Amino acid sequence: MTLRLLQGQIAVEADRDEEGHRTYNITQLVESSDGTDGPSSIWAFAGLPAVGSTYLLTSPYAGEQDLWAFCYPTRGIRAHEGDQGRVTVWSVTSTFSTKPLKRCQSTTIEDPLLEPPKVSGSFSQQNRELLLDRHGNPLRYSSHEPIKGQAAEFNYSQPNVHIEFNTSTLQLALYSEYMNCLNDAPLWGLSARMIRLAGLTWARELYGICNYYYKISLDFEINFETWDKLIPDEGTKVLKGRWKKLPKPPTGANVAITSGSVPNAIAGSAYTTTLTAAGGTTPYIWTVSGLPAGLSFNSSTGIISGTPTVDGVYPITVSIIDSTLPVQTTASTTFELIVSPVGSSSVQNTSDPSYGWELELINGRLPDPNNPSHFVRYKDRNGENTRVRLNGAGLPAETSIIVPGIGQVVPTFNNSVFQSTAGNVKVEGYREKDFLQLGSIPTSF
Repeated sequence: MTLRLLQGQIAVEADRDEEGHRTYNITQLVESSDGTDGPSSIWAFAGLPAVGSTYLLTSPYAGEQDLWAFCYPTRGIRAHEGDQGRVTVWSVTSTFSTKPLKRCQSTTIEDPLLEPPKVSGSFSQQNRELLLDRHGNPLRYSSHEPIKGQAAEFNYSQPNVHIEFNTSTLQLALYSEYMNCLNDAPLWGLSARMIRLAGLTWARELYGICNYYYKISLDFEINFETWDKLIPDEGTKVLKGRWKKLPKPPTGANVAITSGSVPNAIAGSAYTTTLTAAGGTTPYIWTVSGLPAGLSFNSSTGIISGTPTVDGVYPITVSIIDSTLPVQTTASTTFELIVSPVGSSSVQNTSDPSYGWELELINGRLPDPNNPSHFVRYKDRNGENTRVRLNGAGLPAETSIIVPGIGQVVPTFNNSVFQSTAGNVKVEGYREKDFLQLGSIPTSF
């Protein structure tokens, strides 16, 4: 038995739907040499247009083509003519369309277990309580108390991913173990702990003669800030200490830097501030390191000026040398310069710089933040118990810290226990899992 494609097309039809998609139906003739070939053999005949191939006609319409129309897997086969009860010529209609299919067009799938996974997505609306605004500033009232509850809630669109696939066995114990877990490694272009398995449904289906398979549907929720919670570090206790009036900068024989801080800046906006000093012998020679890009420093006048280009938090080190002879005196300190993003409003530190929290030595040592017995009820400057925002290490935030025997410690933005910024407690409440072990999970979209 031999099949051959008769030259040309006997019919060509075309139409366009309301969405603008173009569909073509081409009818061709396939001849069987002995009439023993049926529709199944015709279907597998290699001379017909391949599934997924582009629309291209031969004689008498040579050159007619549509590169965006692809051959559908659907095909109609009918008897065209025959002899003595046998069909020798079959009419075959192939469909080409620009309208995409819901699954791969290159393979004929008969076993549901060979079906590729189906992936879809959506966005859902969630309310989220914010701790910081878009500039990184804590949400708080003018009284320095944090803004909480509904007043701090903002609407947030959260992306979701839905994956559906077929499997021969139901691994219910495995699926249960993975529920409410996070991805343990980067997946779909997202970092670890950003993807949560939030929902799963399954159904047993039939195919063939009483053959069972399972349809699994997985729902993932994505949080670009990770699913870890940041809880404001606050409480009614702090490391043992007391409020103390800060001494005024010394004057006299030795030079001292009298600037208590530097103003915040805004990226893309002009900025200028003048550092001040007292004592020693003028003129002074200043040096500054750690300035953000766009700012410069005049070593003679102590003026920082320019237009910062990149937002961020910059610890800058300031040093000064006076002109005392024969031995010059020096002083140095560190400030934190906050550069807010372009277009934002600069928020200055309004805390009282004249007071600081002096730590109290316990058995000749500083109190230990890991020892609960080293904490005391926090009292304000009037001696009243109150709740306070902490710096992540048991000390009041945005306050100068005084260490006995050393004096005022300049706050920094590193992991030092003496940092002045408000801290948060990071809570990792969800376990991690390798989602690829669930089966049929694509590694990318």
